Amino acid sequence: MIFSSFPAHAPPPPRRRRFRIIVGLVGLGVIGLLALQYTHFRLLPADKTDTLWGVVVGMAAALALAEYTWAAAERRDRLG
Repeated sequence: MIFSSFPAHAPPPPRRRRFRIIVGLVGLGVIGLLALQYTHFRLLPADKTDTLWGVVVGMAAALALAEYTWAAAERRDRLG
């Protein structure tokens, strides 16, 4: 498992927006694969459904953690 930390300060708005877009697109792709797993268009073996759910939850948690960390840094910067 790779442990890394998010930067202490939020990235500039264009980079933060790009981060959100990339994470959102990857998340939509994984959710699309997950939806296909429950139809007859199954692209992966049935035992991979748990892995896809794990990816969705992990990406949501990483995005939430990044946003929380950056929002806290912005509040700290505003307060002085």
